[in-house]
This record gives sequence, C-alpha cells and structure tokens, in this order.
Amino acid sequence: MKERHNLIDERWEEIHFSGWGGDKMIGHHLIAEEGNPNLLLYIHGYGSSMASGESRALHLVGQGMDIVTMDLRGHGNCNLRNNWTPLKVTADIEALLDAVLERYDCPPSNFWIYGHSVGGYIGLRLASYPSSWWTDKVSGLMLESPATSFPLIIEDQIPTILRPTMPWIRQVLRKEYERIHPDLTVRYATAQIPHMGLPKDTPILLLQASVDDRLGRKHYDLLMKYKDQIICEAYLLDRHTHTSRDDSSQRREHLEKWLKPRLSKHSERLL
Repeated sequence: MKERHNLIDERWEEIHFSGWGGDKMIGHHLIAEEGNPNLLLYIHGYGSSMASGESRALHLVGQGMDIVTMDLRGHGNCNLRNNWTPLKVTADIEALLDAVLERYDCPPSNFWIYGHSVGGYIGLRLASYPSSWWTDKVSGLMLESPATSFPLIIEDQIPTILRPTMPWIRQVLRKEYERIHPDLTVRYATAQIPHMGLPKDTPILLLQASVDDRLGRKHYDLLMKYKDQIICEAYLLDRHTHTSRDDSSQRREHLEKWLKPRLSKHSERLL
C-alpha cells in the first residue's frame, strides 16, 4: 500500500520558512486552544512522514497540546534528500521553531518534544542543546522506539558479505560527514549518545516496542546504559510495533499516564 503524504485534519496551518542552507521548507501547526501554554514538536522517523504520524499528533492535541511538525528533508512532500544528515534536519527544525513563534503573542511557557525512531535521535539532540526562545522551556521528551546511534543504523544495513570492509566504509562515511559539516564537532564515530547529546535534566518517557523489526533493541539498550544519568521512565511494549502506520492503546495509555500529571503541574504554576 502506497504511503499517503497529506495530512487529513483540516485544522493544520502551513508555515513557510527557510531551513538549513536557505532551503525553502513547509511545516504545519495545529492549535489545540487559544492561549495554550503547551507546544509540542512532533518528529517522525526515517522513511516515514508527518502524515503517517498524524494520529499520534492528534492524540497529543487531545491531551491539550499545540503541535508543530514537518516532513523531514527527503521525506513525505519534501524532496530535499541530497547529502541527507541528521544534523541538517536538526537545523531545519530549529528554523521551524523560530518560525512558529511568530504565531504566538507570547512564547509558549512549556515546550515538549515527541520523537519516533530517528525522530527520537533528533529529539535527544534538540533536548540536549536547546536554543532560541525555548532554551529554558523544555518540559519533557517522549521517545518512541528511538534511534540512539547513527553508526548503528548505518552498520546494521551493511550486508554480511561486506562486513570485512567496514573499516573502509567507516573511513568513507567519516570523510563525507566532515565534508558536509566541517564546522561541527560531531563526527560519524561520535554521532551517538552520549556524545551527540544526552539530556540529563529533562524528564524522558521511553516507549519501546519489545519486538522491533526495524531497529531492534540495540538502540534501547544503549540508552539504558546511561539510565542512572537521566530522568527516564522506560517501558517495553509487547502489544506495539515499530511502524508509525500502526498504533496501540498500550502506547497511548502509558503516554497519558506519564503526561497528565506533568501538564497539571505546569498549569498550576500559571495560576
């Protein structure tokens, strides 16, 4: 079945902005209610689109969150796939967050991030290095079957017959990474937690499909190695799969249980 790329809910409004390198991009924004102090960034995974994750975004709207999202470059309706890197995507999202602020009289008091798969990887980076108006407003990070290591993603895709050539492949990837991002300290070998980012003061909800046919459990296990350094509630979901095309009541129930008291706590501070 061909994946759809267009959002269904008519309340979404387009945001036109310039991303990494001045590339013209389009984001989408949905307001749950006027004067809402909570804005959530939804980041879809690699090979997916914001349309595939729309049901998850709308579920969060139902919890009282404004949502901002976009098709990552090279995904959905965005065709900018040339020289794709997660750091380019991170820069795109930072530009989107600056653009969405123009729709508010005052910056939202609480900023939340939801990242699925590779979107979780980018969410970890953003929460570790917040910038602009949301620097001191990150209230929580929700991760669904997240990627935590770019090298793991790449190397798991290498056929067994080519494994003996991995040193050469790593060298090629390292040089390409440095060519695209010569000014950044994150390199291919360090494009994983904790080097690329590990938010130690932000509450994290980690929802991992116990049987993950896309990324497996290596990324979850890597994050759990640092569980004593972060504020994290982690759950293995036995009735949930990796793909964003499917959802489960198990995921929604864990998310609501974790999120509702935190939303109430932040609302009380405004009274």
